[in-house]
Amino acid sequence: MLRPIATSAFIAILISVSTVSADPFTYNFVYPEWTNNDDVVVFGINPIVSVTVDNGSANNSMQVFDLSTDVVEVTVTANGGTFSNSWTGAEIFTTGGSDFEYISTDASGIAILDLTTDRNSRVVFSNAGGTWQFGTEAGFTESWLEDEPAFSSPDEAFHAGGTDIFIRSVIPEPTSFAILGVLGAGLLIKRRK
Repeated sequence: MLRPIATSAFIAILISVSTVSADPFTYNFVYPEWTNNDDVVVFGINPIVSVTVDNGSANNSMQVFDLSTDVVEVTVTANGGTFSNSWTGAEIFTTGGSDFEYISTDASGIAILDLTTDRNSRVVFSNAGGTWQFGTEAGFTESWLEDEPAFSSPDEAFHAGGTDIFIRSVIPEPTSFAILGVLGAGLLIKRRK
């Protein structure tokens, strides 16, 4: 009796992993303390950057994500959630390069946000609520957050150019892991009955 149930569960797990793992992945990065912060009340000290990416791969290990094409959404949360803004589109600025691949993943699927290399380019997310910038370009910072779309806003926090930023994300938990947990719990309940 248990063998057919176990076989069905195994097939269901394989199907769920193969289909759900193609969903976009969201990675959370706890940003290091701002080099300069005009308003600690607004931006806090260590903001959380959540980046949802999708490059079409069904596997989240050993991947590279292009910020100009593979980013679904970026959310910056600061000061315990007092400041929060999301962006779904990016403006691309470049001074000669086209390498926007600041996010990659290791063999375990853990993402790395690497702004340590001067790539002569920057990716800017902007809307009516504020602006967030990845990358470097001559005369600009490596990362920049403000609560208005204009760069002249008095409320801004940034890391000065030349500051190394290399962060590993927390281990991602895509929907497939949640489904596996539910299936596992279901099997345990069925077995006890």
